[in-house]
Amino acid sequence: MTEFKHGELVCNAGELFYVHINSEGEQTFLPLREGQHRHYSSRRTYPVLQAAQESLFSISKIPDGTLFTMKRGYLVKHGSYMLGVWPRTSEDSEAEKFGTEALNSRAILDILYPPMPVEGASKPITEQLVYLKYSGCWGLLINGSIEVKELNLEGRTFNVSARASEPFAKVLAGSPLDVYKKLRRLPVGTHLETTEGFWEHGESGFIREGGDRVPPSIRGGWLPKILGVTRLPDEPELPSWSPRGPEELLWSKSLKDWVVRYPFGGVTTLSDGNRVETPEGRLKPFSKLAQRNKNQKDLRKLEKLPAGTVITDSDGDTWVKHAHQPFSYDSRLTFEQTARLQFHEHFIEVPRSALGLA
Repeated sequence: MTEFKHGELVCNAGELFYVHINSEGEQTFLPLREGQHRHYSSRRTYPVLQAAQESLFSISKIPDGTLFTMKRGYLVKHGSYMLGVWPRTSEDSEAEKFGTEALNSRAILDILYPPMPVEGASKPITEQLVYLKYSGCWGLLINGSIEVKELNLEGRTFNVSARASEPFAKVLAGSPLDVYKKLRRLPVGTHLETTEGFWEHGESGFIREGGDRVPPSIRGGWLPKILGVTRLPDEPELPSWSPRGPEELLWSKSLKDWVVRYPFGGVTTLSDGNRVETPEGRLKPFSKLAQRNKNQKDLRKLEKLPAGTVITDSDGDTWVKHAHQPFSYDSRLTFEQTARLQFHEHFIEVPRSALGLA
C-alpha cells in the first residue's frame, strides 16, 4: 500500500479523502464531504496532484480556497468557479473566471489545498473546547465527546471523566483575572472570534487584525467582545509567558526582589524562579508602585522585574523589559521620558521561567 503523510489529500474512486495517521501509526482515510462513499481498499489511491492531472475526479469536489499552480499563472477554486490570481495589467478589464469543468488538467503543475480540519471539529470549535484544571491547559473533545485531547505538544488523551474540565462558555463567565489566565493557556496561533473581528493569540497576549496588542485591562472591558474560537493551530504550542494581576506581583524590601506567593506558603523570587520562605517585612504590590506616587523611585523597582516582562500603560500601549536595558515602549520611549503614564490597570505578562513554571 502506498504510504501517505498525515493530512495529505488523496483521491480514491473519484472521491477525495484526508489521510489520518494516529499515534500508533495506523492510517485511515477521512471523507472530505458528507454523503460521499467510503474509501475502497480494493481501488488504487492517488495523491491529489496526480489525480487532478489525470482527471480522476471532478475539480468541483476539491475544497474552496485550493490554489492551483498552472503553466501560465495561478488559479483559486471558489465554489463552482476558478479565479485567476496571476499579475494583471492595466489593460485587463476583469479577472479571469471560468467554471471548474473548463480547467485544463494537463496545465496543472502543483496544488496547495487547505489543511485537514482539527480532529473533532465537526461541531464548532468553541463547543469542543474545555479547560483542563489539572493539566493547566485546554483540551479538545474527541470521539463523540467521550475523550479529551490536551492542546499542548504532548497531546495526551484522557477519558473525560478522569479530568475536571470547564466548557469554554463557563470559563468566560468567570472573573476577568481567572478568564484571562485561562485564555492565555490556549495554544499560540489560536484565533478568537470577537466583535472587532478575529484576535490571534500570540506569545505575550492577543493581537488584533491590525497588528496591535489587545490591552488586558483588569476591569475586563475586552471580555464581552469575545464570541468564541474559530481556529486552532496544527501544532499546539503554549505561550512562554504567564499573566499575573497587579495585586499578585509583590516587591520585597528585604530581598530587593519581586516575588509571587505560593498557595500553601512560601514565595517564588522572580530574579531566578526559586521558591523560598516568605520574607520578613511588608510586601508591596505592583498595583501600588505602578501608580507612580513616588514617581521615579517607584519606577526603579519596576525595572527589577525580569527581562521579557510585558506591562501596559494607561493609554493601552505595550512596554517591554529588555535584558540589561530599561522598560521601553516601541524600543524608544522610557519611564524617564514620561510623567503622566501609570501601569496598574492591566495584567502583567511574566516569563514562565521567572515564575518557576515549565
